[in-house]
Amino acid sequence: MRYKYNYPRDPKEEVPTKPWKWQHLVIVGVVFIVFSLYIIRGYYWSERAANWPKANGVITGIEIRPLGAQGNHHQVLIWYDYTVKNVVLKGDSFNNLQNRIGGNDDAERVKKKFQKSGPCTVFYNPENHEESYLEVFHSDDLFYIGIEVMVIGCCWLLAGYLKYKRRPIQEPNAI
Repeated sequence: MRYKYNYPRDPKEEVPTKPWKWQHLVIVGVVFIVFSLYIIRGYYWSERAANWPKANGVITGIEIRPLGAQGNHHQVLIWYDYTVKNVVLKGDSFNNLQNRIGGNDDAERVKKKFQKSGPCTVFYNPENHEESYLEVFHSDDLFYIGIEVMVIGCCWLLAGYLKYKRRPIQEPNAI
């Protein structure tokens, strides 16, 4: 069925819309579930990093760049050396959130806390000593947000399934 409009049309006239098909509902549900799994994966990665051992290190360079037009978020570029089992390693990962921080207050905090040639504490991976962070963000809220997004996705899947079950069954054409 084609929708034809005669322009200019009356603004009070309702525009006909097509109803959602069950396939659309299932696709939206799957997208929500995949996104929730991504959030929950981030939670487990941050929990793992929060339990890593610590080592002493020295900051060798730091640069903080504003992101976006308003500068609400900043990217932290920081380089440091740290020692694990008498081996000096180099690192450049500030945190487990893709080296990004919030507003100007966080940027000032990082500038005060990490001075060039100053000491630092490094979280390092005990299985791969070259993987390290200066700060680890870990919040139980990530897990609960992931579960909530997954429940929403399951509701969309259920709606798609119910719409699929209620679709009209077409009789085969008689010959």
